Amino acid sequence: MRKSLGTALVLGFATIAATALAQSAVQDGRVTNVDRAGKAFFGAQWFTGSGNYWTTPRTTFRVGSQPTSYDYIKAGMTVRVSSHMEGDKAIADDVVFYQ
Repeated sequence: MRKSLGTALVLGFATIAATALAQSAVQDGRVTNVDRAGKAFFGAQWFTGSGNYWTTPRTTFRVGSQPTSYDYIKAGMTVRVSSHMEGDKAIADDVVFYQ
């Protein structure tokens, strides 16, 4: 009984971890539009497809390894976005700007 309960717990945690990893993504691309009021940015020129990203107070922004803010982002910039899904919205976790 204990062995099967332990196995079930391990499999349950493995399933949760696999689901969390499957929902996170990293994309490189070029920003095509910035919505300052909505704190979102859009990229029709992502190298692996198109995508729209929303930011939260927890989203981090960097130029290389130096921290910056949402105000730095402009249309035409090349970025790498690490994100996760919340419902049907891609939420940016980390945005790295390339110069």
